[in-house]
Amino acid sequence: MRREEILSLMRRRAAGVAVLLILLATAPALARQEAAGEKVINADGVAAVGKGDVGAARDKALDDALRKAVEQAVGTLIESETMVQNYQILNDSIYSQTKGFVKSYKIVSEKQDGPLYKVTIAATVSVGDVKGDLQSLGLLIERMRRPRVVVMIPEENLHDSGWWSHWASNIGTVESIVIRSLKAKEFTVMDQAIVRKSIDKEAALKAMEGDNAEAARIAQQTGAEVLVTGQAEAAPAGSVAGSQVNSYQASVTIRAVKADTGEILGTSTGSGKAVHLNSTAGGTEALKQAGSMAADDLISQIVRQWAKEASGTRMIAVSVTALSKDLVDKVVSVIGSEVRGVSQVFLREYAQFTARLDVDYKGDGQTLSHDLQGLVVPGGTLRVTTYSANKIDVKFIPD
Repeated sequence: MRREEILSLMRRRAAGVAVLLILLATAPALARQEAAGEKVINADGVAAVGKGDVGAARDKALDDALRKAVEQAVGTLIESETMVQNYQILNDSIYSQTKGFVKSYKIVSEKQDGPLYKVTIAATVSVGDVKGDLQSLGLLIERMRRPRVVVMIPEENLHDSGWWSHWASNIGTVESIVIRSLKAKEFTVMDQAIVRKSIDKEAALKAMEGDNAEAARIAQQTGAEVLVTGQAEAAPAGSVAGSQVNSYQASVTIRAVKADTGEILGTSTGSGKAVHLNSTAGGTEALKQAGSMAADDLISQIVRQWAKEASGTRMIAVSVTALSKDLVDKVVSVIGSEVRGVSQVFLREYAQFTARLDVDYKGDGQTLSHDLQGLVVPGGTLRVTTYSANKIDVKFIPD
């Protein structure tokens, strides 16, 4: 090879390496830019039509398309920031929150193709973390039908006594922080004045000590779907050596409970420390730190649970009254096989002509109640008497 040809080849290779280095240097910036914004993704979903149920196949195909849209949008971010060894863990996490990442979508085309159902969508995906994307979080709350939240967290700041009279007339430091944090994430928080008029001391004490059934009952009394309750306490932690300044520490324990079932959405703790000349001010500062820590963690847990329920299934408690024992298994079988979106039905208890079921369902109680209303079962039909997001009461009407 002549000298000129060798030099030309070396120059081309050097230019190629330079371009590659530029691309590598700018890739993280481009990834961060995309992660902060939105992206419209076209994605295809497919599902088998089992037992001729086209509707169920369509739902599964749509879920498949949504998942693929999210995977496309965040794939580069996963590969560049977490490396290959963490891909599967993060992919599972993203899949469990698919609908939390999708801000909106439209169906471009859909059709049944033999034994398969195919859907093509154009999805607007928020590439950023759903927990940090307030608009996505707002849409997630919309999917959960905007549950109302009531907050009840009495606190003891140092030597305060009579916590009940204090709580009944004042909003404490931790309670204020939790309410503010919830509102910042677009939660609907009940008016505290209404809450205080609706709750008696004994019920509040039981709820704060860990009685989830009582906590659920309190939430129902106030018209809320979720109760956030717990305890907060600040105490002296000794003096700072060589000074008149004292140190103070605080601890906060809170949990979120579903009103209709008593199910725990999340539990959280927080701690704080402060130094101050004034004991009340020092205790308040420590409570602020502990309250902020606990609130942020609890909200993250609630969001993760709601994202899981929005993208997958949830357990809905169904009580069927006026049902004879010989018909229980038949009713369970019909609900499991004929109601669209039902994954499994579990019989938890049968007593006094009432069957208590847990239905693993893709949707909420309101949607399931529509499918159960008038459902024909052996020996009669079902009539829905009451329902909420996670609980349905049904009466068996014999033929």
